[in-house]
Amino acid sequence: MSKRLVIVLSLILLGISTILLLLKLLAPSDSNAPDSQNPQASSKKVLYIDAYHAGYQWGDKEFSGAQSVLSKAGITPKRVFLDSNRHTDDPFLTSRAEEIKNEIITYQPDVIISADDAPLKYVIMPFFKNTSLPVVFCGVNWDSSSYQTPYSNMTGMIEVSLVPELLTNIKTYAKGNRIGWIGGDVLTNRKEPVYIKKFYNISMLEKYPKTMAEFERDFESIQAVSDIVFFYNYAGIQDWDDAKAKEFIWSHTKKPTITTLDFMTPYVLLGYTKIAEEQGEWAATTALSILDGKLPSQIPESKNKKGQLFINLPIAKNLGIVFSSNLLKTAQVIKK
Repeated sequence: MSKRLVIVLSLILLGISTILLLLKLLAPSDSNAPDSQNPQASSKKVLYIDAYHAGYQWGDKEFSGAQSVLSKAGITPKRVFLDSNRHTDDPFLTSRAEEIKNEIITYQPDVIISADDAPLKYVIMPFFKNTSLPVVFCGVNWDSSSYQTPYSNMTGMIEVSLVPELLTNIKTYAKGNRIGWIGGDVLTNRKEPVYIKKFYNISMLEKYPKTMAEFERDFESIQAVSDIVFFYNYAGIQDWDDAKAKEFIWSHTKKPTITTLDFMTPYVLLGYTKIAEEQGEWAATTALSILDGKLPSQIPESKNKKGQLFINLPIAKNLGIVFSSNLLKTAQVIKK
């Protein structure tokens, strides 16, 4: 090959390389790329303590909300489960909390997100209160002070039920003001009515079944002495069966029934529900602020504000209730 040809080929290759480099430099940047959000975020570690188990709808939706925010910053949170709905006894929860504590020590996260009441009670309060490890909680019902808060290293979002909105929508269809409460026998289900009664001056007869047989018995008996039944959550009913429960409830509902949890709306007449993703999104956004250098003590606690109306038409038909067209326009309607 002649010397002149070698020079020509070298110049061509150099030209191609220069063009490719210019194209790369001039290409539009991806505004959604992790580095454009926070150049250091992708190197940070977030550990997420889920109070429940994989497949439990509220917990999964909370985590989904958190994950959607963290993924945009290039962070994949490590998720661990306390499993407090399927195992309600103190010995199990104390032992599982010890395991989670050891996982945290080994993993060495930069921030912990603690979802719902049980992780705060069993993991954060005994092991990480006022330590140097930042904690963001979410989904803690009504008030965190029963867990000896505030902590210097923690902030969070309180979870409140949108009870005034719920009662405003149901009162037209009830024949009185007596309210019954039913839910599985777990910590959150027992804590919820304490604060509803405290903040809204409401009296309620309460039932906490542990099995499907107990639920069927209590569901019928509580309707006999109530005008409205608040069916909060089946968590804690150990042998709960969705199909069997829906068949029983639809055929045995005699009074208007209500809830504040979206996954409970197939079993009740009307729901004005909290949105689990709101909790997770807030916690993850706050965790990113902490990773950017803000102290937890500089971030005030917050409360959920978003809600969604649900109407169950099959149960309405069984009760002989016809909802107004205006209400139907604003609600998510369950037809089967």
